Amino acid sequence: MDRTKKYPHLNLLLTGTIRPECIRQSLDEVVRVIASIKACNVSPSLILHRLGSYARRNSIHQVLAEIGRVYKTAFILTYLDDEQLRRRMGRELNKGERSHGLSRFLCFGKEGALRGREFEDQLHTFSCLSVLHNAVVCWNTRQMGLLVEQLRQEGHVVRDEDLSHCTPLPHRHLNPFGRYHFDVSRMRHVKFP
Repeated sequence: MDRTKKYPHLNLLLTGTIRPECIRQSLDEVVRVIASIKACNVSPSLILHRLGSYARRNSIHQVLAEIGRVYKTAFILTYLDDEQLRRRMGRELNKGERSHGLSRFLCFGKEGALRGREFEDQLHTFSCLSVLHNAVVCWNTRQMGLLVEQLRQEGHVVRDEDLSHCTPLPHRHLNPFGRYHFDVSRMRHVKFP
């Protein structure tokens, strides 16, 4: 990429430059760390903990950051160039957002905010939300299966390829507040003080 030219749309995405001399100086140490992780001599979490504790001064951290910039730049350029990749990533992001949307819909109490300060309270909240989320997905999947079976029995053509585009995450049919029935005829006979 020619740095003397102006790329109005790319300049916002591609900032800074990669320092190859930084990578060359400490590449042997990085290879040693990666080999230690592959050989299971050290856990990746321990490496991340050590690197995070003194990141700015650590040469391995700096080299890994530079290598990360190389991968990030290559990914951005591939993403901009490959329409199929952009479409696939968009679909995957939409799946995640639909799942989060269902969870937000189900976790309406206290406006979806976690009020408990204790880890155990938060764990209970997320565990209950997970059970509820999975119950909705399970029920929707079962109902969709019954509908597909009924349509096929009626002679409609339902292709498996088309079903691969369906999701068990819709929630418009759910009422999170429950149903309340008030028997007005009984209430007429009740006398209030």
